[in-house]
Amino acid sequence: MKRKKVALKYKKERVVFSDVLPYETPLIFSNRNFYRFLVKYNIRIESNKLYWDANMPDGAFESLKLLLGVDANLLKANGNCNVENHKIRIPFSYKIAHKHDKFRELAIIHPFNQIQMVEFYDKYKYLILHYCNQSHYSIRRPDKVACYFYYKDRLHEQLLGKKVDSKEEFMNEYENLKSYFSYQKYSNIYKFYEDYRYQRAEKKFNKLLKFDIQDCFNSIYTHSLVWATLGGIVQGKNAWFNKQHNNTFGDEFDDLMQRMNFSETNGIVIGPEFSRIFAEIILQKIDRDVYNKMNAKGAFLKKDYECYRYVDDYFLFYNDEEIKNQILEEFSLGLREYKLTISDSKTKVFEKPFVTDITIAKQKIDQLFAENIKIRIQQEVILDDLDEDEKDVADVSERESDLNKDKFSSFINENRSLYINPNAFNAKFKGLIKESEVEYKSVVNYSLAKICSKLEVLLKKFDARFKCLTYYNQHTEGLSTDEVGQCVKLRKQDEKSLTNFITSMLDIVFFLYSNNKRINTTLKVLSILNVVILYYKNNYQLKKEKFIRFENSNIDIVFKKIQDEINLVMQTTPFNPNTQLEAFYLLLAIKEMGVDYGVSDSIINKYLNVVCKGSKPKECSFWNVLLISVLLHYYSDNEEYKDNLKFLKDVIIAKIKGVEKQQRSLSTELTLLKMDILACPYLDDTYKKSVLKLFNVTEDKVQNEIIEYAKKQKSWFVKWKGFNMNYEVNAKVSQEVYS
Repeated sequence: MKRKKVALKYKKERVVFSDVLPYETPLIFSNRNFYRFLVKYNIRIESNKLYWDANMPDGAFESLKLLLGVDANLLKANGNCNVENHKIRIPFSYKIAHKHDKFRELAIIHPFNQIQMVEFYDKYKYLILHYCNQSHYSIRRPDKVACYFYYKDRLHEQLLGKKVDSKEEFMNEYENLKSYFSYQKYSNIYKFYEDYRYQRAEKKFNKLLKFDIQDCFNSIYTHSLVWATLGGIVQGKNAWFNKQHNNTFGDEFDDLMQRMNFSETNGIVIGPEFSRIFAEIILQKIDRDVYNKMNAKGAFLKKDYECYRYVDDYFLFYNDEEIKNQILEEFSLGLREYKLTISDSKTKVFEKPFVTDITIAKQKIDQLFAENIKIRIQQEVILDDLDEDEKDVADVSERESDLNKDKFSSFINENRSLYINPNAFNAKFKGLIKESEVEYKSVVNYSLAKICSKLEVLLKKFDARFKCLTYYNQHTEGLSTDEVGQCVKLRKQDEKSLTNFITSMLDIVFFLYSNNKRINTTLKVLSILNVVILYYKNNYQLKKEKFIRFENSNIDIVFKKIQDEINLVMQTTPFNPNTQLEAFYLLLAIKEMGVDYGVSDSIINKYLNVVCKGSKPKECSFWNVLLISVLLHYYSDNEEYKDNLKFLKDVIIAKIKGVEKQQRSLSTELTLLKMDILACPYLDDTYKKSVLKLFNVTEDKVQNEIIEYAKKQKSWFVKWKGFNMNYEVNAKVSQEVYS
């Protein structure tokens, strides 16, 4: 699939897109409007001073106070104030499913700290690059400030059935960045397994030791970054004792990480890219120390061993057991100095050939897909045998050239088959997992990504004939009576065949999902649903004419299948206060299909284990801001959910009241919640004023200014109206940054 290269117009504020949010947020949530607000009013923090455009409107100025949680008395109209004593904030931490009965805790930092991170990157970007290029082992590290991004053309034009303008396709260039820096050498661990480095190491060495760091991010002691950047433990602690560390790069990074985490020194926030950079700097120092010590012992990299580290996962290739033991010992000692340890449960030795159970399982999955997911055309030409270049999407003019009479004649003479048995496929998949002795979670994301990719290519191949048949179904001039009849017949056959195939594919997708309901897996499912919904929902626009792509009956079959499967997910998933987000992200796909395919209020309430009608919320801890936002977006102004909306409004008030008044402005979660409530078009002004009062905004004039500005802003973090799932799915999963 072709990738297109776009030059970035550099703006330092792009850090809030790329490096401060976890990946696992709902598609409606982003920093896009927050970014625009910062740029528009030149809002920044430098040397403990907050600056802004002194000419900003009153509503924007009052919103700035509310957004940053800075004492209103400090913010005068002169465009700056000292915020030295207002830096400590409480991050919003939320849990997602990770392993069976285990959760991963992710964090979003306060908008105030996000602005600080913008200035930190801008001030220290070259030092970050310096400290992240010390290790001979690291294979995922910042290499340079990104100056381009690449995006994959995910069949947008074909699926939409029309030409897409550049604004919709690219958005604003820097608004879809995955990271502020470009990375070397691998953006994903699977690329390492497929690379010549891995294969070269396998040729040279007979054994492979894999190990990682026990609970790495939760175990990092923030002061250890100061030690790592001042030359090591001894030098760092001496500098610390003599107070020679103040105002250094390490000291500022340490201080910032603490301030955004409520002054916590044990552990760092998990999820944002800057946390991986923080860990990378410490691990780079440990890597370098081990490398130097092994050189001193006469064991040399690439001669006596090969060692690679991807974030906190290590791969050590070797022949000599003594060298392996020495390296492992040096890593154990080096990590211990920084309060880190090797995970014994994840330390494993492999002998040549270095094929893990997961690798074997993925190979079998590839074979299973190749044998079952395909479209046969004419003389047994299998879609999956096409070269990658043949799978690329042609431009609009090339596709419309398929509408000529010669193409039509060749298409109607093709013999096509498109079929899959979901029950047989699912049974084979279960057997494959059993034989390979791997966990579902290890291969489900891979399998769903594979399905999405194959589905896109399949639709492209299917569309070549179907588009032509659709065109000549309406433009019959020059066709014989037999050709017209055959055209109508084949078009109906193709439409029915594809609809049956898609419903079977959805059976497979939700079968895979049912065994591993995690956020990443949900996002993969949403990617697949996006392709299906986009294709069935849109019509052709050929030669400036509109052509109906599918009959309503077939659209209804597919959309009803998606509705039923999501309903089943919510009905069969037991209530767990720690894993509500996983299934609720799917509501975004439901809403994309329209009001006729909704999930009933009773199913939602049962899933949440609540009674909404005539009831008051008793316990609000699991109602986090992301869950509330998804529900508000889904309920919108739909009369069917009026009781649910009323209950949710009570939840929001109870949630805010449950936090001490002096901590409300420091809480990231409440800050995100209050700003999005103010912009939400489904909540009335009276309710919004009651929320503002809970944050000590009591003057009616100021309340009105804030509410009116929020209406103009339309969104702070949640996209309330104009949500485009295709736009957001591709912003989430299809961007890759390389320079």
